[in-house]
Amino acid sequence: MDPRSETEQRLALQLHRWVAASGQLAHRYAVETELTPTDFKAILHLWEEGLEGRAVTASQLAAHLGVTPAAVTYLVERLMKRGYVQRTPNPADRRQVLLSLSVDGGQLGHGFLRPQASWLNAALSAHSDEAIAHTIDVLTDLTAALTNHALRKEHHD
Repeated sequence: MDPRSETEQRLALQLHRWVAASGQLAHRYAVETELTPTDFKAILHLWEEGLEGRAVTASQLAAHLGVTPAAVTYLVERLMKRGYVQRTPNPADRRQVLLSLSVDGGQLGHGFLRPQASWLNAALSAHSDEAIAHTIDVLTDLTAALTNHALRKEHHD
């Protein structure tokens, strides 16, 4: 194996470990906040999209979660009853409803990330701002590539 391929393989392994640890952390937070893992995944998605200023339709949320439209309807109803999600008419298409987080739902997203600040700061303290910015660029590219790959039907394309 050439050095580049070996380095890429090591990176893939570290990313896999990162995703697994992140998933464990999210699962623990979901349990602590008395949410199902899918409910919490929905809240995080709505929170992330909201931070980017993007609205989410029920069908987009269903596609993101990999569930049926009926399942996402039930999920949204459940989260609305808890005061985490709100629906508003889509101004561009009155037939559609846009989903967003309420203030309480947004607090769940912030509450998930807030405790991570201290260990993240410690882990990055030895790295320059330029190295961190470069890492963000690389992770952005990797996330886009992984998302595109995940949309394909075959795992080993």
